[in-house]
Amino acid sequence: MSEVQVLQPQKTWSHLVARRRKPSEYEIVSANLHYNDRDANAPYELDPNMFMNEWYKKNTFGTALKHDDWNSFRDPDEVIYRTYNLMQDGQETYVFGLFDQFSEREHDKALDKTWVGSLARRYSPLRYLYHTLQMSSAYVGQVSPASTITNCNYFQMADSLRWVSHTAYRMGFTIRIAFNPANFIQIITTAIGITFAFVAAAGCVFPFSFGRQAVMPVA
Repeated sequence: MSEVQVLQPQKTWSHLVARRRKPSEYEIVSANLHYNDRDANAPYELDPNMFMNEWYKKNTFGTALKHDDWNSFRDPDEVIYRTYNLMQDGQETYVFGLFDQFSEREHDKALDKTWVGSLARRYSPLRYLYHTLQMSSAYVGQVSPASTITNCNYFQMADSLRWVSHTAYRMGFTIRIAFNPANFIQIITTAIGITFAFVAAAGCVFPFSFGRQAVMPVA
């Protein structure tokens, strides 16, 4: 009769065993979370010829940028969802305090109309550029080959969304002071033109996110 082998329980997750140490909170909630890399021919375990699978096979697994182990990437700051919210909560509280202070002091009413016009034409359109950054970060995160890379891009996406919200909120008051609806339409038209120019430039900066040669996302 063969001897019965007693299996010893693992002390941590199988993909973290090789490190032979207690995993950090960052490693537990960030590393090796993607499931679409189990079968590179069918990333989402559906028909390999499905449009979505074809896209991921080309732009994630078939990218020109190669690495032996994408999952070895680690964010130097080890930011996770919990710590990200802790960090940004304090910053958001500070920004909202400034907004409240401006409102209480009726700060915008004291601004020179010419300066308000300059802000409306040059600062307000930034929300469209920030939205482009948000969408680019979301896309790069979605097609990234490792969850630790995805997380970095998604935190960048969240930052860009806050920039969009704050810029739109802040300029909503100043534009109403200086412009009538007809002029406001002209400002929006100019902003859209700037946005398209930025998207064209982004194709060079973020080629990975536009389906060409890949670049390494930056945390």
